[in-house]
Amino acid sequence: MPSHDMIKRSIIIILFLIILIKLLFIFRKQSKSDKTIWLVILFTTVISSAPLFLGGLNNNGHDLLFHLFRIEGIVHEYKTGHFPARIYSLWVAGHGYPAPIYYGDILLYFPAALRMFGFSMNFAFKAHIVFVNLLTAITSFVCFKKIFKKDTIAEVLTFVFCLNTYRMTDLYIRYSVGEFSAMIFFPIITLAVYRIYSDKNNSFSQNLCNALLLSLGMTGVVTSHTLSVLMVSYTLLLIFILLFKKSFTFNVIRSYIIAVVFTFISSAFFLIPMLDYFRKTTIYSDMTLQHGVHVQEEGVNISWLFDFFTSDPGSFVQLTPGMILMLTLLVSIFLWVTRKATKELKFLTVVSILLLFLTTKYFPWDAIADINYLKTLTQVQYPWRYIEIACMFLTLMLGNILSEIDTYRLSLLNTKSVTMTSAILSVAGVVIFTLLFAGTADLHKYGYAPGDSTYYPVGVAEYKRAKKIDDYSFYLTDYTRYSGGIEGDFSDIEVIKNEGLNLSFYVKNKEKDTEVILPRTNYPGYHVKDENNHSYDIYDSDNLLVAFTLPADYEGNIYLTYDTPWYWNVAMIASFFTIIISVIVIVRN
Repeated sequence: MPSHDMIKRSIIIILFLIILIKLLFIFRKQSKSDKTIWLVILFTTVISSAPLFLGGLNNNGHDLLFHLFRIEGIVHEYKTGHFPARIYSLWVAGHGYPAPIYYGDILLYFPAALRMFGFSMNFAFKAHIVFVNLLTAITSFVCFKKIFKKDTIAEVLTFVFCLNTYRMTDLYIRYSVGEFSAMIFFPIITLAVYRIYSDKNNSFSQNLCNALLLSLGMTGVVTSHTLSVLMVSYTLLLIFILLFKKSFTFNVIRSYIIAVVFTFISSAFFLIPMLDYFRKTTIYSDMTLQHGVHVQEEGVNISWLFDFFTSDPGSFVQLTPGMILMLTLLVSIFLWVTRKATKELKFLTVVSILLLFLTTKYFPWDAIADINYLKTLTQVQYPWRYIEIACMFLTLMLGNILSEIDTYRLSLLNTKSVTMTSAILSVAGVVIFTLLFAGTADLHKYGYAPGDSTYYPVGVAEYKRAKKIDDYSFYLTDYTRYSGGIEGDFSDIEVIKNEGLNLSFYVKNKEKDTEVILPRTNYPGYHVKDENNHSYDIYDSDNLLVAFTLPADYEGNIYLTYDTPWYWNVAMIASFFTIIISVIVIVRN
């Protein structure tokens, strides 16, 4: 007899094959140019997924286990009736951790769904990476085509952006799911900003359309990677300042204001719960405490940006945009020096150099951190994260060179040679990366079993509950003191059910009021009631677990439940309809 999971997997595989056959019939009816576009997108997806064909997942991947735990957390909460997931009850040895509150996990519902249908963790995570690669290729082509108006240029830029070395490092060495997910939306944001500053952005309908496009891109980043939100926002501020003559015009300002409003509403399903938690309780980030805001020493040396052959799985491997993008920068500088660069190319060169400078240890990050009102600028953990944004501007720089190639009048530069060189170097970069990856990665296949509570170590829980002692000191919850049991001085106790976030137990108290400490970290949302539906006030235990006072001589059942506030659901509905309406408006325009 086939297992239940095998039957579910077979159904999904059959559905996938049916859809694939249907798409092949549609593909056959496409024009030659459209076929070429889809072949480039699919080829880009396959090439950028090359390391996945080597077997397992890189066991040395920096954030791999963290994201596997997130996927398993979503699956477990679905099975226990808490959907969408707000706290992963499996985490921290069953005490729970609200990772979805602080890390947007909307895209992780795809691999979580595959896990629910019986696929292995290994397959589900790999399928997620392929899915992200496909989405990035699609958004890249569509947006680059809108900017540069030519299929050939858009195809080359899609290839270059999706295969850049930093993105490959993000995908397969760092496994920075939030960061490489955010990069799906960078082309959308780029197109929106390009249109906001274009001469055609001169009516309310255009202002609205461009603002909604920007809000959709920003919503994708907000719900994927919080640190990328900061970096993208600072980059937009930089553009606003550099283009101040155009920035301080009515249509541009109106577009930005509309974009900010709609970004908040579209992201409300994520932002409202996060802001609510920060309002209701004290949280401290372990990473911030460890790294602080003085991050200058984490910057790269300039030589690292030109290091395309690093082979150390214990490091961040290749902190560089890659060969073709760095070569593009050198060509742009050459064109500027020889007075052949266009105004647009000069602007892209300036922004790219500034962003690359931010990634280095020579930028005065520590001096900025010491200025109180500028401290948030340095809360990016690692300055070299700005490489991800620099890659976008370097890609635009290549697009500008291709679109204006006749203007530069150089014998060595023509559309065919630049296109071929870009494609060859991009593939070469992936080949080199994959060979280094194959030679150094510790590949491991993660199977079907989700594991027991020890599979979810406490080390991945970055945002710890904290309690202020005074304005200058605080203490954090100590995970090592978690016993996993119900603590208190009572006569008798018996756990009835401990499933997901909920807990029910029978207790017989002594002839005195007793503090009861439950095996749940006291994040907002928990409620305690007895069998008579009487509610008890919850407070922090000395280790910031859920605690309440049980009256003397009480005997009966106690129920711990987790519920979300009504306005979280309102925010979710508002976000859903705002996104749908935004897409409709953009498509119609």
